[in-house]
Amino acid sequence: MKKILFGLVFLLSCTLIQSAWAQSAADIFHGSAQTYIGGDANKAISQLKAGLQKYPNDAKMKALLEKLEKEKEEKEQQQKQQEQQQQQDQNKEQQDSAQDKQQDQKNGEQQKQQNQQQQNQNKDNQGQDKQDDQKQNPSGQDQKPGDADKSNEKNDPNGQSEKSPEQQQRELSQQELMDKLKEMNISKEKAEAILNALNNNEIKFIQQQKKKATKRPPNGKPDW
Repeated sequence: MKKILFGLVFLLSCTLIQSAWAQSAADIFHGSAQTYIGGDANKAISQLKAGLQKYPNDAKMKALLEKLEKEKEEKEQQQKQQEQQQQQDQNKEQQDSAQDKQQDQKNGEQQKQQNQQQQNQNKDNQGQDKQDDQKQNPSGQDQKPGDADKSNEKNDPNGQSEKSPEQQQRELSQQELMDKLKEMNISKEKAEAILNALNNNEIKFIQQQKKKATKRPPNGKPDW
């Protein structure tokens, strides 16, 4: 009798253990799924791995674990690509900023050089103008009307000036011209201005003739 009772208890225990075994695998699977839906994929993976240690042949837990690990790997790869893209964008921005800075510095140096060249050119032009003025007027003084007449005057031993025939003829012509201007009712000031202008033109003509006279013709060529 005791053996029969012991056998029944053993069979009942095996049935209960087998039922509890199957229920535990299902609970682990559903619990892991709920954890994943709640947004904690890492915890769900940990639950599935722990469940497969107890039930290594459970197909549902294997499939769910494989799916979650694949999604995790894709997310990590995508996140890595995003980080690389952000790093590239940051490096490009720094490189563009450095290039812009170098270009601004280069433009500033070029502008500085151009300004310096312009200043040097202005100084050279001023020096050339000054040299030209000195060549045209070596004495450094402007020749006034009447200077040509004074240069033609000859001093006598008594300190008095003697006028040349050319100067006397020119003064006579000027006097005749003054008389004609007066007859035309032209004021004395205007008449003197006209005479001064004529004297200036005559002086320039004389200077030009003197310059031409100082030039020697090339050897073997006629003087004309």
